Amino acid sequence: LRELGLTALPGMRPRDLPPLSQEPAKSPTAAAAPVAAASATKVIKRPVRSGQQVYAKGGDLILLAPVSEGAEIIADGNIHVYSTLRGRALAGVDGNTEARIFCQQLEAELVSIAGLFMLNDSVREYCWKQAAQIHLENESLHITAL
Repeated sequence: LRELGLTALPGMRPRDLPPLSQEPAKSPTAAAAPVAAASATKVIKRPVRSGQQVYAKGGDLILLAPVSEGAEIIADGNIHVYSTLRGRALAGVDGNTEARIFCQQLEAELVSIAGLFMLNDSVREYCWKQAAQIHLENESLHITAL
């Protein structure tokens, strides 16, 4: 240790370590596995108005403004609405059953995850006008308060 300019801490016992190799490190022979591209997250800062449709292909959709009745928000991943959700929200449209929908005030016309949907009449029974999350469990939609 002294050769390296280090001192042992009190109570520490020396260990037998293999000698340091003076040879340069060998380069790996197999190519490293390619890293998957990060999913594309789309952030919308303006209200989504009636008749408008926003689609986040290959990723999550984050909305920082309200979604009006008649508007449609769609994502291959999760949907986050940091405001009121009054329109239609479809998450996991590429078949992603792990996708979720989060919103600060649930007043949706329709919510859907991986093709399973629930209409306004049914949505009203759960967390209406409250912060909520919607997810799939045992092939049925579940809405819980946040």
